[in-house]
Amino acid sequence: MACKPGPAVRPDVGLAVMVEGISHVRQEPGLGGEACLEMVLRRAGWALTQQDLFRLAEVDMSASGCYVDKLARLLKSVGFGHQLVPPGNARARWPGVVDDLRRGQPSLVCVHQRDEKNALDVERFRLVIGTRAGGVVLHDPGRSDGAGRALSLQTFLGRWTGARLRFTGPRPAAARALPPTARLVRLLNTLRKELPAGVTLAVEPPFLVAGDEAPEVVRERARTTVRWATRRLRQAYGFSDPDRVITVWLARDRASYRRQSMRLFRAPPISPYGFYSGRQGVILLNAALGSGTVVHELVHAFTAASFPNMPTWFDEGLGSLYEACGERGGRIHGFINWRLPGLKRAIRAGKLPPFARLMAHSHEAFTHKDSSDRNYAQARFLCYYLQQQGKLRTYYRRFRANRALDPTGLTTLKLVLGIKDTAAFQRRWERWVLGLQDAGRSR
Repeated sequence: MACKPGPAVRPDVGLAVMVEGISHVRQEPGLGGEACLEMVLRRAGWALTQQDLFRLAEVDMSASGCYVDKLARLLKSVGFGHQLVPPGNARARWPGVVDDLRRGQPSLVCVHQRDEKNALDVERFRLVIGTRAGGVVLHDPGRSDGAGRALSLQTFLGRWTGARLRFTGPRPAAARALPPTARLVRLLNTLRKELPAGVTLAVEPPFLVAGDEAPEVVRERARTTVRWATRRLRQAYGFSDPDRVITVWLARDRASYRRQSMRLFRAPPISPYGFYSGRQGVILLNAALGSGTVVHELVHAFTAASFPNMPTWFDEGLGSLYEACGERGGRIHGFINWRLPGLKRAIRAGKLPPFARLMAHSHEAFTHKDSSDRNYAQARFLCYYLQQQGKLRTYYRRFRANRALDPTGLTTLKLVLGIKDTAAFQRRWERWVLGLQDAGRSR
């Protein structure tokens, strides 16, 4: 990650000292610490916002911001040198703050502040950037006029808990040695400098979300779809994160979708909905068609990292299962969707292949234009059946463990469901499918 050289320290009269080049940032509600880090990282040339930092920290979705220990772990994950100084005697620790200022480094400090509305003392974050005439100069992210505010040293020491973050600057590392979060930050910085106006970026670890809709729409899609699905899929299957940063591109309409495909791949899109390219590290989607395809493609990014060489039927069946999904009992749950009527027609016409053949299909055979719709529907509702029997997660874990001995998953399916006659099971399964109600009438 490229960074600018640290600014010089300007000595003033007497013992005054000031760190130059740190712009004030007004915090969003609850993000005082993140706003202070944004100020510090901006000076280092990193294009990270307080919202980016909050999402990189991956705190609980209900949290309003990070405590200082979480901010320290966040700095470690992005490769920025620091030291966490715990609470203690403020007066005894003040000379260390001054020493750091003379070396050109500010300090993020925790201070007590009276909340008159709720009649209690709260802790807030401030960024100390200098001293002047026996006082302290700081940036207060909680105020729009909080740039370069001065406090008497006595007042500051009375409020400061003694806790602070010391900054030592970016830690150089080869790209291959960067931790996953640092790789995400590096890509974010690069895209922010290269992308044209009108594209909004949002961080949702381990993904980076980009879209050309209104900024608030892109951020809302990132939060309610990408973040939600990422957490629920990890919870359900214990998925490993991709070993590279995946950018989720949300094109606002069909024209934008085609334009982005030509820009990224120099070819028109291979699907009208969306697709995942592990080679380029990109999920490209037509956002106008809804969130189902987003979750479908996120599944592929996770399975590629967690279950290498997963057979196509299971990869596409699992992805398709979550084209229509929500929560039941706090877990992700696939619902009946638009694929059911076509599957019923194929069953009545006797056009479904035996499960053994479906599960042995190569990618090319599974996605062949003459039979792909039937194959996707059959695979999806086999996964749906496993889910409804409470066996899907068990099947996933056992199949992954037995992959070398059971390349198609048929043997594991028989063991998990207690199947003795595969043909007889498929007949029962087909009758079960015909008894399902189409999407829109029942879930």
